Amino acid sequence: MRYKISFFATLPSWIVFLVLMIPAIVGSFIPFGISLFALVMLTWLLIVGLSLQEKLPYSLNISTRWFKFFLIYVFLYIVITDLFVDKELTYLIPFHLFAVYGIFYALYFVSKSLVTVEEKQALRSDRYIGTLFLFWFFPIGIWFVQPRVRKILKA
Repeated sequence: MRYKISFFATLPSWIVFLVLMIPAIVGSFIPFGISLFALVMLTWLLIVGLSLQEKLPYSLNISTRWFKFFLIYVFLYIVITDLFVDKELTYLIPFHLFAVYGIFYALYFVSKSLVTVEEKQALRSDRYIGTLFLFWFFPIGIWFVQPRVRKILKA
């Protein structure tokens, strides 16, 4: 399935940085702020991931089913834990580990999509591990990743 390229994915780095950092800063002062930040961050990953999939040749497409599932799961997990932040949550450890796995899968998906679009061929994991770390180190990585995404999506 093909998706329309979102306007958000083609914004300059400093705007994306502000859009992602303002909920992170404000979120520490308001109730459900973590959920707000998660919504904005995961939406950015979703938009970038789906927009990059549109640029891939059909033979190199990666299924987006698990990518979307993990983003939804992680968001729901964060909302639920944000609701019950005062309670003892030791029974949620398996769900937390699954959410961590989901985040890493989403970062893997987006970084692999970005490098595959740039190289226009299937790649080994050592070719996109650096991009994965840039996505992972969130505020700093945006300055390096967003110009690459913008260049690809504007072309």
